[in-house]
Order: sequence, then structure tokens, then C-alpha cells
Amino acid sequence: MAYTPKLNHIAGACALLFFINSQTFAQSETQLSPVVVTGETENLISQEIQAGFGGKWIDQTKSVNTVTREQIDKTMAQKTSEVLKNDSSVQANYSPLGYYESFAIRGFGLDFGTAYQLNGMPLAAEAHIPLENKERVEVIKGVSGAETGAISPGGYINFVTKRPTHINSATVGYGERGTFSQAVDFGRWLNQEKTLGIRLNAANETIKPYAKEATGDRKFVSAAIDASLSSRTKIETDFDYQKKSQFTQPGWQLLGGTTLPQINPEQVLAIQPWRKPTTTEQTNFGTRLTHELESGWKLNTGYQISRIVTSDNSSFPWGCRENLAGTFNYDSVSESYGKYPVNSNNFCSNGDFTISDFHSDGEIHQNQQGKFELSKKLFANDVEHYLNIGASRFHRRVAQPKYVWTDAREVGGKYGNYYDNDPADTVIPSDFAYGNIYTSPNGASIYPSAATYPSVDKFGYSNTQDSIYINNKIDPKNSYVYFISGKIINSREEWATPYKLGNSDDIKFLPSLAVQKRVSASDVIYTSYAKGLELGGRAPIIATNANSVMPIKETQQWEIGYKSLITSNLQSSIALFEISKPYEYTTTLNGNYDEFVQRGTQKHTGLELGLSGRATNRLSIQTSAMVIDAVTEGTGDQFDGMKAMNVPKFKLSTFASYRLPSLEQTALNGGWVYEGSKYAKRDNSVKVPGYHRFDAGLSQNLKMNNTKTTLSLYVENLFDKGYWRDVSEYLGDAYLIPGAPRIIRATAKFDF
Repeated sequence: MAYTPKLNHIAGACALLFFINSQTFAQSETQLSPVVVTGETENLISQEIQAGFGGKWIDQTKSVNTVTREQIDKTMAQKTSEVLKNDSSVQANYSPLGYYESFAIRGFGLDFGTAYQLNGMPLAAEAHIPLENKERVEVIKGVSGAETGAISPGGYINFVTKRPTHINSATVGYGERGTFSQAVDFGRWLNQEKTLGIRLNAANETIKPYAKEATGDRKFVSAAIDASLSSRTKIETDFDYQKKSQFTQPGWQLLGGTTLPQINPEQVLAIQPWRKPTTTEQTNFGTRLTHELESGWKLNTGYQISRIVTSDNSSFPWGCRENLAGTFNYDSVSESYGKYPVNSNNFCSNGDFTISDFHSDGEIHQNQQGKFELSKKLFANDVEHYLNIGASRFHRRVAQPKYVWTDAREVGGKYGNYYDNDPADTVIPSDFAYGNIYTSPNGASIYPSAATYPSVDKFGYSNTQDSIYINNKIDPKNSYVYFISGKIINSREEWATPYKLGNSDDIKFLPSLAVQKRVSASDVIYTSYAKGLELGGRAPIIATNANSVMPIKETQQWEIGYKSLITSNLQSSIALFEISKPYEYTTTLNGNYDEFVQRGTQKHTGLELGLSGRATNRLSIQTSAMVIDAVTEGTGDQFDGMKAMNVPKFKLSTFASYRLPSLEQTALNGGWVYEGSKYAKRDNSVKVPGYHRFDAGLSQNLKMNNTKTTLSLYVENLFDKGYWRDVSEYLGDAYLIPGAPRIIRATAKFDF
């Protein structure tokens, strides 16, 4: 049964608003005056883009969507998924509750190493990304390898931090089963000249979500410092630290590989007394210097390090014990285990699943990048050239020094590590601990932990990318502008597992070409072609060549688009695109999983439409739609012609905010998401149905003394619609992630 907020939680949210409101009125009842919220004070669109080579939104020869701080506040977003829910090109891509979030853009999953960026530089993203210190979020589609290097071809997400200004703000929030958050935002210029400033953000959150066994807590601090050393030189520095601990709600799997389970977003499977929360500690530090040389060249240089240390824990439901016989029986002649049957990584038809003890303590994900860039506007024969010339080095390291994935066993059963080459470790299906999705209350029986089994140094990986690049924007001062870019990149990988050692060294040239035609001062048409790179995938455990790393992939993209700046605060866009890259998957043979290969092509062809900003003086809107055909070609087997998993053919997202004419302090907010059906298996034999989801909210602005107060109430999934939000693959296995049920949240924000 889906979670419905209890009366005490609804009452708690309303009581919080009433208490804050009444206390503020009591402080100064006679000094209360209404605040008329006018459109001129809100920045609903960002005409400047930081990511890539930067520049104005309308000058970008690619599709870009920006979600500003004002929009984040209006939707009461607490996670990246809540920020991006109104971009139809973005899809959740294995994002269980309590775990870190993952996304796909235009149907392609994003690389955790390079496709999430902080101030234009790669961010280690295997953790919750805090929003308290973010000024806006940029979704870059139509990505060029000349801008970014090796990256997912669908695009990337860039988080832009807040800069120093004069601000005193505090926010408290309450919702779900008692989630309570507090945040402060403080900024000051430290001298009269405003050449030295600081911005501080801090947050504390007690997490009690709709799945009551997925509780946790979070603490966050950040600092941004800007220093103008002269009229020509500026340094921007950012630091943040976050610690989060939360129990995970694992995903479901198909019953018998053919049937969808019932949707119950409140349920957490495989609960065991020995389970632990997943804990992450993340630290980000970055500094950027801009300096205008006397020669007219502008220097941009920067360094950023992003580091996450994780204790990844889960009592994990996976597979069907009846189909695992012989899977882990060791063959001393071939020095290998048995093959996985094609239904072994699905729940049993009756709802049974095996229980694994998964933990990876001290897991490290670390990104570092340094870059050096020169830019200048030049003139030759009355033609304007805007040049960017640069070099960068990127290094990523992943280590799993204490990795254990064991099957929990019944009392008296033998514990065994899936990665231990012990010939004596013969698995008998009846030894497996198991649960059932229909078992009440926890969906699992209680079994002892296998956590005492010795860990193994499971995986070590590093990737270094050295590159030099040039970008030339050529403007002959007629109606056309030309963009020519190129990057030479040297990508080197090294990896080590208990079974395999490997390395690669590739040097590639990535060209990018685009033409833009100015239809008017506020309307442009563009066409572009870009070649890109994406790192090869790693073979999952079900494959006979498990842990093998595939070669680097070359990607291609075409795009034709139209952009219009309808007013200074309303923009629209349309884009037609085609993206292709090599296809990777695990083959099957005689009813078993076989080799993981890179074969055939995955091609996504689609149309995007977007409208965002202020439609009238009272109505602001953000809406988008995407139609896409995501198909596999040239595999030469049963997957040829199959549609991509987790990619709806059509998606529509809308959010609107309307200020009431008779109550200038009050705004009605609402959202609507329609997502079409999508496939939950690579062979397209199972599809999850489409759904409509509606949100609604109310906000009120008040002013007491010198304090501006914003009270907000928001209901997500107003009609408590049950749906599968995410039906993607992770490490070779297909999972189903339920969408959130009806949720009520309340916040109170004070600006002093």
C-alpha cells in the first residue's frame, strides 16, 4: 500500500507555519505591511552560461536549460532530481532512495567522473549533491567533446555556486514523516570597495522519508570567497564539506524476469538487524583566477579537487535462489565459476529474493583538474574572431579497498564471498538467506550477517586526461556566425581487480563545427556537428569476462535548433538531434549470460521544446517536452532493433507559479509531469506504463520590521499516483525504483 501522509505529519507542517507566522505577528503587530512581489525583482532565467566556453544563452549552438535559485526555492527542491524534474530531457537513471542520484540526458546515462560539474570543472558525484550553496543549475545538452573531453554524449549538469553579496537568510523546513531541516545563508562584503567578499552556507537535516526504514541525517557547510586584487585580476574560491548517513531503499527486480511487482514506495526490502546506513563524507575545493593582460588577452586558470569517502552498506535483495544452483561452484579445470542463468538476476516468480550483505568501507572517489586558458577578441579583414586557447589535465581515482559482497546464509550455512576463489566454496541454493516482497512487515526473514568474512581489495581505477584545445567564434558582422573547435586529448586508464590488470592509452582529435544565423536581435537558428569520447564500460559480475574494461568509445552528434528571447525574462527553444555511440551489453548463450561486448550502435533521435521565464506580470512558467526514438542497430543478435531501457518515447513537464490579483503576497504553484511507457528489459519483453503526476503549493510573503518572511506549503504527487520512476540497469542488473507517494512539505524562510 502506498504511503499517505498521516494527519499528525500534515498537522505538524501546518503548525510549523502557524507558529512561525504567529510569533512574527506578535513581535510587531502594528508594523506589519504587505510586500507586493513584482516580476522585476525575480531572475527567472539566466542569460549567461558558465559551462563550456561560456557566453550568452542565445549564442550557444546547443540546447541549454538553466534552473535559477528562484525556481529552486519555488519548488522547495531538496535534491537534484527535484530541481530537474521539469526538464523533459533528464531522466532518473538508478536513483534509489537514500543512495546518491544518477541521471540520463537524452536517454544516455551520465558518467559519474565527468558529467557532473561544479563551476565548470568535473565533480566526483557518487554522493548527495547539496543545493544550499547553489545559485543555479545548468543542464547542457548537445555537448561537444572539444569543450569537455571524454564525457557522456547526452550532456552534463553544471552546478554554479553562490557568490558573495550582502545577505542574511535562514530557512526551516518540515515534511514527510518528520524530516526537519535548517539552513542559513550569510554573505558580506568585507570592505567598502566591495573587492573582498564572503558567502557562508550551512545546513542540518534529520531525514525521515516516506519509507520509514530509510532514515538518516545530513550536515553541510560551505564558504565562497571573492577577491578583486585589481581592476584586472579576480580570484574566486569555493570550499564545501558534507557528511550524510542514510539507510538505502534498494530497488525491486522483475518477478521471474517477466512480471512487474506491485508498487509500494513505503516498503524497504531485505531489512536485517545487521544492516548499516550508507555514509558519505565529501569535500570540494576549487579556485579560479581571471586576469586581463595588457596585450588584450584574458587569462582564465583554475584548479579543483573533489573527494568522497564512502562506507557503502546494504542488506541487498538480489536474484532468485532457485536459479543460482551451480552459479558459484568453482571449476578447478577452467579456474572459473559456473555461468549465470538469464533469470538468476531477477526475483523469483513468487516474490522470493536472496539476501546479500554488501559493504565497501573506505571507498574513495576523487577528481582533480587544472586548466589554463587564454581568450581574446581579434579583428582581421573586418571579421571578428573570439579565440579560446587552452590546456587542461584531469585525473580521476576510484578505490574499493574493503569490498565485500556475500550471500547471507541461514543458521549453520557456510558464508562465502562471491569474489573468493576458494574451490571448497560450493553454494547450495537452500543455504541462501531469502525474503519475499509480500512478507509483512519487512519483506524479509532475519538472518545472521556475513559481514565478518574477510574483505578483498576489489577494485582500483585511475583515468588521466591531458588535452589542448582551441575554439574560434567567427563573426563577419552579417547574419551568420561560425564556430570551429578542436581538441587533442590523451586518455590513459589503469585498473586492477582480483582477476584482471589492464591499461589503455588513446590519443584522439575531437572536432566541433557549428553555424548560427541571426533571424533578429533576439532570434537565432543554428546547426552543429560534434564528435565526442566516452570511456568504455566495465563488464558486470554476470558476464563471463567480469571486470574487463571496454575500449574508449567515439560518439557523434548532429543538432539543429531555434532559440528565441521572447522578452528579457522569457525564452523558448526547439532542437532536433541525433546522437550515436557504440552499444555495450552482456550477450546470452544457451540460456546463460555470456560475454560483455561492445558491438553495434545505440542511436537516439529526438525533438525537444522548451519555454521558461515570465509569461505575464503574474505568471511564471517552466515547461518542456521531448519526443525520442532510442534504438539499437547492428548487433547481429536478438538485441538488434531493440529500444533502449528506461527511455520514454514522450515526456512533458510543466511548473507554473501565479500571483493572485487580490492577494499580492500570495502565489499558487503547481506542476504536471507526464511520462510515457518505457521498457524495463533490454529485450523489450516488459514495459512499465506511463503516468501523470500533479503537484500543488501555496506561498505567502510577509514583512515584519526589517524581516521578509516567505511561508510555503507544497504537495508532491497530489493524487498519490503509484508509478515506476526509474527502470534502469546498474552493474548489469535491471532494477525498478518506485516514484514517491504523496508528500507534504512546509518551509519558512526569513531574510533579515
